[in-house]
Amino acid sequence: MEKPLLSIIVPIYNVEQYLVDCLESIQNQSFTDFELLLIDDGSTDGSGKICDEYAHKDSRIKVIHQKNCGVSSARNEGLDKAIGSYITFVDPDDAIEKDTYLNNIKKLFQNPDIDILQFPTYVDSQSIRPPQNVSERLLSGEKEIFTNWWEGNILNAYVWNKIFRREIFNQIRFLVGHVSEDLLLVVEFSKIAKKVYISEEGYYHYRVRENSLSNCIYSLSKNLDLFIAQFKIYKNLYSFEHLRSMRLRSFSRVFRRLITTHISYPESDLNVYLDELKYYIPKWKDIIISKDRNEYLWILSIKLFRIHTFMNLFCKYYEFKKYVNSLKNV
Repeated sequence: MEKPLLSIIVPIYNVEQYLVDCLESIQNQSFTDFELLLIDDGSTDGSGKICDEYAHKDSRIKVIHQKNCGVSSARNEGLDKAIGSYITFVDPDDAIEKDTYLNNIKKLFQNPDIDILQFPTYVDSQSIRPPQNVSERLLSGEKEIFTNWWEGNILNAYVWNKIFRREIFNQIRFLVGHVSEDLLLVVEFSKIAKKVYISEEGYYHYRVRENSLSNCIYSLSKNLDLFIAQFKIYKNLYSFEHLRSMRLRSFSRVFRRLITTHISYPESDLNVYLDELKYYIPKWKDIIISKDRNEYLWILSIKLFRIHTFMNLFCKYYEFKKYVNSLKNV
């Protein structure tokens, strides 16, 4: 196979119920100059067989079977094997609108200096939501890109609704063993990408499943993964003076993740995380200039009682309030 323009990477694990729809949506793309890398991450159902059947019929499809190591490992394997000039990802229970790649590859040709292109997402679920409304725009430079990524209003952390220039991944890989793999790469992407384009073209159909990894009950490791990812982003926020007024909200987001973890897993030892987080408690100047007035009392209480003591007091208060409410329902 000659070098394709686009490499499509699909990490696969036990999704035989949805995989055919996903693969058909890719095969039926009006854009045809692609290779499709199916990474079977140790599936125990019929997913691996489905992959082999499609590869037998389509020379653009390559199948890699590996032992189960998680979605990050599967995506990394795809990155190591990809030869396209551009790279995109699709989750195996989702689908792509027919002209999505054709229309957006055209935009990349028209703007060859774009490093990352994001296209719209449509959430498919029992409660149907309308397609995401977006307006085309170009984000340039680390300051603008990181700001929009952090706020999440325009640029989101998902990798599956984006097309990346191959060079973006020259020194980046997904962190194996972490379930917040997309969020963990936000800082790296914002530092490496010079230009990010928000496109109005195409749709990524995201399927909401009750038993999917993203919708399962948060385990201790997933809670800590989210904390680590959010904390990493929060620390990078300190690099930008224009985001100083947002430090209260960002700190609260990170600290609340630890509180949620402690409430859900009261026997867990979170002191090592609190010890690091305490050095990033917003300063008095941050409190004064902050626009997030709802966070004032929260942050002042943390500064007054110290972070370890405040978390213990808050969790005890939460349990007491929960107990009182249970008595009312008797």
